[in-house]
Amino acid sequence: MVNKTKTSGKGMIIILAFAVIMTISLISVVSALEYVNMCLGDNQGITINSPDYSSTSPDGRMICGSGRCTAHLKSGSGYVSICVQKMSDNLYSPPTLPSRCSGGCSFIGGGSAQANLTMDVTLPFSNGGVYNKQSFNLIITTNKIASIALIDNVAVKEKNLCPNCKSYKRSQYVKEGFNDFTLRAVIGDQIVEKHITFTIDSKKPVISKVLPLANSFASGDFSILYSEMNLKKVTLYYGILNQTMKNISKTDCPSGVKQQCDLSVNLSMFEGKEIVYWFNITDIANTMIASKAVKIKVDNTAPVINYLNYSVNGKYVTINMSVTELNFKNVQFYDSFDSNPKWKIICSSLKNGYCTKKLTLKDGEHAIDLQVNDKAGNAVGRSINVMIGA
Repeated sequence: MVNKTKTSGKGMIIILAFAVIMTISLISVVSALEYVNMCLGDNQGITINSPDYSSTSPDGRMICGSGRCTAHLKSGSGYVSICVQKMSDNLYSPPTLPSRCSGGCSFIGGGSAQANLTMDVTLPFSNGGVYNKQSFNLIITTNKIASIALIDNVAVKEKNLCPNCKSYKRSQYVKEGFNDFTLRAVIGDQIVEKHITFTIDSKKPVISKVLPLANSFASGDFSILYSEMNLKKVTLYYGILNQTMKNISKTDCPSGVKQQCDLSVNLSMFEGKEIVYWFNITDIANTMIASKAVKIKVDNTAPVINYLNYSVNGKYVTINMSVTELNFKNVQFYDSFDSNPKWKIICSSLKNGYCTKKLTLKDGEHAIDLQVNDKAGNAVGRSINVMIGA
């Protein structure tokens, strides 16, 4: 007769032993799973192979329950990590030994702390370029959640743009002139930097004066007075509107405040006619400003001295000159024997086409230069030698 009690006891022992073996095996399998720190951004979550597993971080940024752990970040940026064991790319289990999670950070999608940190920077201008506004959108993206900073290498200052983020897009206000920045992304011991230089030129050129003046005469010499710190070029437009217009540019005019740029052109084709002219100033940001159109009369022909005579009577010399010039301005003389030689006007108008002037001179030999000027700046000269007190 078989003892059923003993048989039942042995069966129970076998069942318990098998259960223990299976439990140990399961624990061994679970223990063998890879330990990872999963880093979750705002509202990101992972599936946990334990519907009963529940946990809430002290700061409330990670909530686990009903088989899922989800991050809740008040700022909307940054990340929070949780130690788990990886069963597959989409399934995790609570850690049997949380202490085994140390360092590193794995992200949804396969990124890990061991992958190289990258940073992309988008600007409305090229590196080393010029921009005509003092504010612009700075867009920075990284492949990992990192700390992003901007370093002003000119002012030697550092600004923390975002302590924990993968993207940054905000308007930056920078100083006028040359700028030198370094953009830096840091996560752990990984550092990525982008060095950029650019120039801000937001101020328009200012034109204060142009020459010749309106309704005056011109022979081909033009001038502009302006203020522009980053001048690129000055362009002169001249001619007859709707008929013949010409232009000439100059790129070596000075930059700065209250500067002057002179240009000379041949106006012979417009001789005796009325033309218009204006200047365009362009800065390095390609900002252009134009002066008002000015009407002028072209006189490119020098005065003509038809006749020149002089007579000496004691200390006096009388100069008699016949001149042909429709736009006469004056007659000047220069006596090199004078103790303080300089140009002096002897006639500011003509009488029947003549300039007659009686001069008092010191004893000695005088080398005298005579010059006839018209209103357009054309001139013609003669020289005479006069002996006084011989």
